[in-house]
Amino acid sequence: MYRRAHLPLPLVAGAIGIGIMSGSFIFRPALEDYWSQHPTADDASPAAPDQSSQPISSTEAPVLAPAPAPAPATSMTRHS
Repeated sequence: MYRRAHLPLPLVAGAIGIGIMSGSFIFRPALEDYWSQHPTADDASPAAPDQSSQPISSTEAPVLAPAPAPAPATSMTRHS
């Protein structure tokens, strides 16, 4: 009944390019201000070394989380 119109690829690529360029032009000052006030994780040096980012040594035993407590046993039958 109705034929679905397909957008030509050059039109889509041009719209994406214009959107990226205008977005960077509009939002660049605000983003530069934001990132100058909020340091990234690479810039921050932690006081104590974070063990989650340290590589795992093959000589150390892995630390395992405690096992969860077993669920209480319940009866599937109904008691009246």
